[in-house]
Amino acid sequence: YHGKFFHDRLLLTLAELHMIFSQHTYNTERFPTPAPIATVVRYDTHVNQPLIGATYKVRPGLSAYASYAESVFPDPRLDGLNRSLPPPIGKGAEAGIKFDLWRSKIVGAMLVYETEIKGLITSDPLAFNINTTPTTGQTGAFVSLGPTILRGFEAQVIVSPVPNWQTILTYAYMDPYIK
Repeated sequence: YHGKFFHDRLLLTLAELHMIFSQHTYNTERFPTPAPIATVVRYDTHVNQPLIGATYKVRPGLSAYASYAESVFPDPRLDGLNRSLPPPIGKGAEAGIKFDLWRSKIVGAMLVYETEIKGLITSDPLAFNINTTPTTGQTGAFVSLGPTILRGFEAQVIVSPVPNWQTILTYAYMDPYIK
């Protein structure tokens, strides 16, 4: 849904994506035995991913906005026992302002955000891996982390003092941590 209200000063967006996700991972490694091993790992799920957003035009050239979204990140990697890891699931919110000043000679945006990802997949060099042998040299495995929180601030300003010349200034700060 996409709607405008209050003489087009408020814009609302509501959406939902329904994802049917099926992952089949085939492992044909020859390790740790010399004969080929074929294993099939399957992961199936149905996920609804909402998106909600609002933009309010404070005055011409200045808008404030906020949004919330959920998402799934399909990932084919296996853990150390050749099992499929569930896909990481995220949810995030952001809010900020957008501006367009002096006939677009200065435009930009500033925002703050927070994203939480459950099950982020990363490499752990100390995790057990069934495929580790002296000949492969492979150590460690992929593991699924607990909730990971990403908080931050971003700003971008584009200055166009004369035609065919733009100066772009950006700044980003992120504070990630694992719960």
